[in-house]
Amino acid sequence: MARRQCRLALLLLSCLTVIDGVAVSLARREPEGCSTRMIHFIFKEHNQRTASIIVFLGSSMWGMLWIPMRLTEAMGVPPIWVHFWFVAMPALPLGYFCLKAIKSERQNWAIYLAAGMCVGTAFTLYSLGLLLASVSKTTTLFYLTPIWSTLLGSVFLGERAGLRRWGAIGLALVGCCFVMQLNPVSMQFEKLDLLGFLSSIFWAVGMVILGRYPNVDFKIATLSQYLCGTVITVVAIAVLGVAPPDTLTSSKAALMGLFFSGLILMPSFLVIIRVTQYMSPGLVGILMLSEVLVAVITAMVLLGEVLTIMQWIGVGVILGAGVIVATADESRGRAAVPPTDLA
Repeated sequence: MARRQCRLALLLLSCLTVIDGVAVSLARREPEGCSTRMIHFIFKEHNQRTASIIVFLGSSMWGMLWIPMRLTEAMGVPPIWVHFWFVAMPALPLGYFCLKAIKSERQNWAIYLAAGMCVGTAFTLYSLGLLLASVSKTTTLFYLTPIWSTLLGSVFLGERAGLRRWGAIGLALVGCCFVMQLNPVSMQFEKLDLLGFLSSIFWAVGMVILGRYPNVDFKIATLSQYLCGTVITVVAIAVLGVAPPDTLTSSKAALMGLFFSGLILMPSFLVIIRVTQYMSPGLVGILMLSEVLVAVITAMVLLGEVLTIMQWIGVGVILGAGVIVATADESRGRAAVPPTDLA
């Protein structure tokens, strides 16, 4: 059974790699400048419907990240070290492309540091919650972030959340509880559940900071998240006293983190942070629930898990919340922010 699961996981990841390779090959065959125009299309400011689709699809990639992380853990790598390699290695290529921009953005270093510390802390707390606490409760508590983002957005971004927004948040949370098979009425709150709860707050604060300063470079903002997340993870490793695996295993884990986290997670981070610059962080938080859908469905395919009727209803409810967000008209009324060059 384990071999079958491993083969299915590798098949899925291989398909992603082939699709990415084909896309790159086709881009190279197009006239010069075609790939640059495509990059600018993805990262330019879109209307709310298009931006919602981009965030929904980008966040869904997070739902497949557990596959390479679980394969890495199966090599004998402690879970906290898996998180370290998957958050540290993508910073290398991104840092290379951002090197020149970092020097010219000195006036915004404080913004990058504040946002990076908040998002990096959120990501680390969330990962620790998945490792040490209940996966269902950690996931559900993290996706309280649309509530905090909406409340903070009303104070610091001048947003006005109507009944449509709050209705979408309510539907999304109910759908999340259905999918994760969690009863919020009978749920008992434990100390370790603070990891998921605090991660939702830190994420919301980080996203609102980025929304408050829409002219900062979203590439550097993403890089700061990885760098700060790496530092926080190192501190957590030191506090927990988790020893690293042997050199060969660590090298394999580093390569897994560089390839799969860079392929799956980093592009989605870039998309989410870019869209947060011109779209409400609260709405972005609702659309990020696509991660839950993909995680549950891929677990069903690869691990043989069977979804109940209530879970399928939860899937439909979350999709309905996404439709409400995409069709809502809640423009923040700010000027368009031109995308920065990725090269």
